[in-house]
Amino acid sequence: MFAPLRLPFEPPAVETWNLPPEPPAVVLTDTPMLRLPAIALATLRYTAPPVDDILPTAWGRVTEAACRLALWREWAANGGASAFHLAENLQSVYWPRSKRLITGTPRYRLLQATPRRGYDLLRLIDERTAAGLQIHVDMPDGSTRGYTTMRLSDALAMLQKQVSNICDRPLPR
Repeated sequence: MFAPLRLPFEPPAVETWNLPPEPPAVVLTDTPMLRLPAIALATLRYTAPPVDDILPTAWGRVTEAACRLALWREWAANGGASAFHLAENLQSVYWPRSKRLITGTPRYRLLQATPRRGYDLLRLIDERTAAGLQIHVDMPDGSTRGYTTMRLSDALAMLQKQVSNICDRPLPR
């Protein structure tokens, strides 16, 4: 588990309090991230500028989460962390009560739900390129063993286009 932060920078930069709020972020629990192939989630990685070079233009949950990821990258606290661990950590920071306790047999003591909000927060970070942070995944390119590295937002758009093409086809008679 990563070290939790109370604020994105210690002590908080005075400039951040004077920034305008970012557009409202609708974090979906039915996130399109769960429709990505397993290889895309397994190969998720991000690039972040140095923390000292980050100059946010607006402030809100998405920008703060991007700053946290950049800070974790600088601290090397998440070197090689999977998409699940990044999403789980972001969800535990912003929605700490989103775990559910399974009662019953000792075999199933604690089950943490899939960090859907954390996954969707990762999607929003890449969609807005918050704090200069970009998220990349490897998507199957249609050949037998080929993969293409692309931005997460492009991969989700490609997936949405494939789904809409399938839904627009006439039904066979």
